[in-house]
Amino acid sequence: MKVGDKVQLRRRISQKGGKTRLATEKVTILGIYPHHVQVRNQKGIVRSYINWEWQQLTSKEGMEGVESWRRKGQQ
Repeated sequence: MKVGDKVQLRRRISQKGGKTRLATEKVTILGIYPHHVQVRNQKGIVRSYINWEWQQLTSKEGMEGVESWRRKGQQ
């Protein structure tokens, strides 16, 4: 993977009532840094993921617990 590549991420998306669903999102890599990866989705929203999250997102299984892990860390 390099800057400018388009990749698909598998993410869990939260919905009303605490339900989650697994969705794929097409993103473009904006930057690869020592500790994080920066991406832009099709709507133009820019996000950064630390390396552990990025490995989970790009794996075949997808990101199972990263959103809940992120929420715990931000409280």
